[in-house]
Parts: sequence; structure tokens; C-alpha cells
Amino acid sequence: VREDLAFGVRAGVPGQTAERELSWLGSSGARALSSDGAWLLMVDVGLRSGRDYGGVLRKTDGSQTIRLGAGNPQRLSLDGRWAAAIVATPPRLVVYPTGPGEPIRINADPLDRLTSVAWFPDGRHLLVCGSEQARAPRCYRQDLTGSPPTPLTAEGVLATLAPDGRTLLLSLQDGSSQVSSIDGGAARPV
Repeated sequence: VREDLAFGVRAGVPGQTAERELSWLGSSGARALSSDGAWLLMVDVGLRSGRDYGGVLRKTDGSQTIRLGAGNPQRLSLDGRWAAAIVATPPRLVVYPTGPGEPIRINADPLDRLTSVAWFPDGRHLLVCGSEQARAPRCYRQDLTGSPPTPLTAEGVLATLAPDGRTLLLSLQDGSSQVSSIDGGAARPV
């Protein structure tokens, strides 16, 4: 038996009246759009990408495609200069430059499973969600220098970072949601 799957990406971009087909080699999925709408970050899930997938950056006018490297890309930094990706084996974070430069490999210790990454507005810190061995997942603040991550949520609580870089939408184990701040203070139900 043989099964072939193809994934597509279409986008309505600034200056265009119709959607544009932006898929790459028939096996890509959209992850993030740059703030100016000029670049699309995609994941390549095809056989050639390997078990860790691959990060791809493509101009939304279709003129240029850049393969950043291995990993499941997550988000672009606010300034569009960096793309964060999760590499599954061994678990680690990689921050790829979207232009000239070298990737930054961040040791994810003590996390043995990473689930998501988002950028803080300063472009020097990441919100990393994942779990330590035999522990419930939680979210951490991780700087690009590779120092140990600082927990921001309790075990079993995942978070989404708001654009202000301080407000967190918390997803609790019981399925409820709360709004909180990384600066402390009481969380409030949504």
C-alpha cells in the first residue's frame, strides 16, 4: 500500500487581490507570517526533510524560498531576523537567522519534550513550553544565551504570550483559561 499526502499553503498578502499559492514541494504547512507580510515561515514535512522536518522561509510574492534547516519551525521574531524551531531528536531549540549569520543552538535541558516556542518582543527571550521527564508540561522563559530556563507557569499549565510580552493566556488542566502576567499578581478567569 502506498499513501501520498500533499499539503498546501495559500495566502492573501499585501498588494495582491487574489490568494497566492505558496506551497513548497507539495508538503509544507504555514507557521508564521512576518509583520510586513513579505515572508512566510513554513514547515516542510516531506520525506526529504527527515524525521525532524525542516524550516522553510518563503517570500510571499513567490520569488524566493530558503531552507533554514532541520526542525519544526514555530515563530518569527518581531523584527523578522530570526526563526525559532524545535528539533525533536535530541530535544533542542534552534534559532535560525533569516539572513546572513549562524544558527543558535539552545540546549533544552532539563526539558526532554518541547511543544511550542514563541518570541518575547525584545527578540532576546523565548517562551518555551515543554516537559521534564515524568513531569507535566509547563512554560518557561529562555534567553538566547542558553542559560537554564526559568519557569513561568505551574506544572500542567500551558501559556500563550500576548504581543505586549507580559500578558499570558493560561490553559489549565481542567480545560479552563485564565489571564495572568509574568510580572506576578492574581490570575483572572476568561
